[in-house]
Amino acid sequence: MISRRLHKILGLLLLLPLLAWGATGIVFYFKPGYGDAYEQLTPKFYPLKNVAPLIPENSAQWLKATRVQTQLGQHLLVNTADGVAHLNASTGAEFSQPTDAQLRAFINDAIAHNPARYGQVIEREGDVFTTNTGVVITLDWPRLQLRQRGPDTEFIDTLYRIHYLQWSGFKTFDRVFGLLGIALLFSLSLLGFWLYLQHRRRTQRPTR
Repeated sequence: MISRRLHKILGLLLLLPLLAWGATGIVFYFKPGYGDAYEQLTPKFYPLKNVAPLIPENSAQWLKATRVQTQLGQHLLVNTADGVAHLNASTGAEFSQPTDAQLRAFINDAIAHNPARYGQVIEREGDVFTTNTGVVITLDWPRLQLRQRGPDTEFIDTLYRIHYLQWSGFKTFDRVFGLLGIALLFSLSLLGFWLYLQHRRRTQRPTR
C-alpha cells in the first residue's frame, strides 16, 4: 500500500533527527555540567579600605556609581547617559588598563576558586586570556566584567545546534532544514493516525 510505504520512508528520513532530539533532550533535562559551563565569572572583590569621599565636578551627570575593590585597587564604575566610565576611585581619573602581568594576576585571582576547571592563565591576546585547561576568558575592562567559555560550553552549545537542526552552520539553510524536519514530523504523525483509523475501520467492519 502506498500510504504504508510512504509512512516507512518518512520514518526512515526522520530516524536520525528523532534520535538526535531524544538524546539531546535528555541532556537538556538533567543539565549535567551546566554549572561550570555557564558560570557567571566575576572578578574577586575585597572589602573596601580607606574609603574617601570622591565627588568629581561631572558627578551630576552620573546615573549610577559602584565602588569596588580588587587587587588592582579601588574602582569606580559609573553609568551616564553617554555610556559607562571606569574610574580610579582614588583619583577620579580614568582607570588605565594595568600591565600584562597585573592583568594575568587579576584573572588568576578571579578563577582561583575552581582550579580544576580554570587552571592558570598561559596565554593572552588583547582582552582574551586562555588557561591551561582550555577555558577562554574575555575581559571587558570598561565594565570590569569577565566572560568565560570552556570546551564543555562549546560541547553543550553544539548539542543545542544539533537539537534545533542547526547542522550546517548556515543560518538560512538551517532554518529551511528545521522547518522541513517539523513538516515531515507532522506528516509522519498525521499519516500514522490516518493509517490507524483505516485499520480500525477494517477491523470493525461486520463480517457476513
